[in-house]
Amino acid sequence: PARCLVLVYLRARDLRMGFSVSSKVGNAVTRNAVKRRFRVLARKYESLLPESCDIVLRAKPSAARADFLSLEQQMASCFEAVKRKTASRQ
Repeated sequence: PARCLVLVYLRARDLRMGFSVSSKVGNAVTRNAVKRRFRVLARKYESLLPESCDIVLRAKPSAARADFLSLEQQMASCFEAVKRKTASRQ
């Protein structure tokens, strides 16, 4: 399955999360649906993240066509990678 999201992280004082869904993903209804899915999944997996981290999730155009399970697996994988990378740098 193609990657539907890109995650960028940076160490910070608090945990903050942002979502970027460009017009290339689709019309406003589609973009809002993708953002809602991202919010639900981010809430579910945010416990994996360090307490001091800024996260930006960017949707690729394929996110509009992806099923929820695929997005969930990708989100979990990305958050696990951030956890692993930040733990090794402490």
